Amino acid sequence: MMPSGMVLSFGIERLVYVNGQLVASANLQIPDLGRMTADQASALAAINEGRVVQIGEGNRIDPGAGGNALVIQNTLDGQTITALTTLNVGVDTLGMLQEMNTYGALHNALIAAPGSP
Repeated sequence: MMPSGMVLSFGIERLVYVNGQLVASANLQIPDLGRMTADQASALAAINEGRVVQIGEGNRIDPGAGGNALVIQNTLDGQTITALTTLNVGVDTLGMLQEMNTYGALHNALIAAPGSP
């Protein structure tokens, strides 16, 4: 929770498909960044370590050399490779928007009231 009372959430999902088959995945959901647990922080660090996906024989990159990126190395012809990364970021702003709407309605009512300048 931020000092303003706003709650932030974060999620990331990485999927790699080869010819329609899921070959690699990583998923992390943190419902409240202000109250992140040690396990969630470790999982976030693990996703940031990156991943190497190798398809076929004779790949030349070391599986640990991907850094913090997703690296897909393919030595086969005719492969359909799909990599998806989905970020889910949530902000609890409903209360703030309702407050803004209330102030806007009050302001408009005061301006439209009889006897207003």
